[in-house]
Amino acid sequence: MAIDNLEKLKSYFLKHGCTSLYIKPLAENDNSKNQIYFGSDFTAINIFPNLKLSAEKDIIKAALGFEWLTESGSIFTAPNTQLIFYPQYPEVRLSGFLRGCTNAPSSLLADRQKGRILFLGIKPDGKIIGYVIKHSNPIVRQLPDPRTLIQTGVFLLLPLSGKKDSRTLLLNALKQISDKGWINSVRLIPGGGIVPCNAPQCGGYTLEAQLGIVPNGISAPDYLGWEIKAHDKRQHIITLMTPEPDGGYYHTSGVIAFVKRYGYNDLSGIPDRMNFGGLHKVNERNTRTGLKLKLQGYNATNNTFRNSGSLNLISSGNNRTASWSFIHLMEIWNRKHALAAYIQSECRETPRRKYKYSNEIKLCYGTDFTKLLQALAAKSIYYDPGIKVEHVSTSPVAKNRSQFRIHTSNIDSIYFRTETVSL
Repeated sequence: MAIDNLEKLKSYFLKHGCTSLYIKPLAENDNSKNQIYFGSDFTAINIFPNLKLSAEKDIIKAALGFEWLTESGSIFTAPNTQLIFYPQYPEVRLSGFLRGCTNAPSSLLADRQKGRILFLGIKPDGKIIGYVIKHSNPIVRQLPDPRTLIQTGVFLLLPLSGKKDSRTLLLNALKQISDKGWINSVRLIPGGGIVPCNAPQCGGYTLEAQLGIVPNGISAPDYLGWEIKAHDKRQHIITLMTPEPDGGYYHTSGVIAFVKRYGYNDLSGIPDRMNFGGLHKVNERNTRTGLKLKLQGYNATNNTFRNSGSLNLISSGNNRTASWSFIHLMEIWNRKHALAAYIQSECRETPRRKYKYSNEIKLCYGTDFTKLLQALAAKSIYYDPGIKVEHVSTSPVAKNRSQFRIHTSNIDSIYFRTETVSL
């Protein structure tokens, strides 16, 4: 028998480690033949972590670590599940979710029943668990009023435990942290241990430790479906991502050769050291490096892109010195989650490093890859590298730092909706 109690269904998602749960009402055309519609923008890639992006002709595919939940509470892998992106429309669909799975809900997803609801739970390791019910299931009547839920794209975020939504729980947790005042700088390590932290990025680690988040490289939401970002109150610049180029002279010849050709001697006079830095904005030539950032394959008029497109650093001789393919940037942008909270921090370094967090929070709802391209084209996001090569003439040693940054005043431009909340 199908699960017919909402709290019991939630308990299964919690049992298997899900920290956020989304629901999507299914239309008649949402079936295994036509695929399941996931929206007219690319928000889905920022909600659901993927394993790998690949481009095929006019589409982009994203493999998912997907499992189906059964009536008994067991889970079975659906190894061929993927998101398919159609940049030309634009549109996203879920595909392959039945093939290769021995206990998939085939009867519910192979036909055109009205009123079905798809549940999608996300785990901290990036895996996704799905469950689907038909319109007559009592759970349909037990769901909260959709107007009370957070909506991102075509999905609604359903509270997993208790009656409070994730927004309220997050704000309550951040208020408790803000009320503590100065907090010792620490980071959480696997197993739950806490160790001191004494580096510039410790403001984020300390906040994560207060929320019980262990730093990792997995692109799953940090806390109850939200990405948490702390930034220094004294600075108004946020580093959004640090992707290395996957094309151009930088990629083929290496960072040392790149800096020797396009860099400059250290401006503070450190001997035998070369740097490559400075603001590089789209269609503006940097006077120090002589390079210009250009978008290729993006149409700003209708906000569409070709999956073969790229972001390029172009020399005065029209050489592609470094480039980031759109596929590569999409994979990185996947770490900018559909729900995000930005909080200012203050740092005190003596007698030991401590942090204090603001009682004013910026909450952000919904982003996708075209938001990144729009912001690059508008020069709100820019390339601001901090690359250096030491011992240039003897045994060169490079430090890579390909930073893409944004001023805090432009954060609104990379989300569909934002709000500022005083705790």
